[in-house]
Amino acid sequence: MFETGLKLLFSTFSQLIFVVLAYEYYVVYKLKLLGQANLEPLRNVNPLIWYIIIAELLISLTLLGYGWSRRKNI
Repeated sequence: MFETGLKLLFSTFSQLIFVVLAYEYYVVYKLKLLGQANLEPLRNVNPLIWYIIIAELLISLTLLGYGWSRRKNI
């Protein structure tokens, strides 16, 4: 469980970095196309994506905690 939690935590942070970079390119595209954009990349991310990332983070932290408690009891 502990290893699964670590893998999920790593993938969550990897997805977060990918999302921020993708929306950074979206801001540049919107700036070139419309001439206006919000220049803060974190504000441009869809709220649904934030909920998914937060859910993955909570699941991975739960697995880490559960795996850590089982590891200490053994």
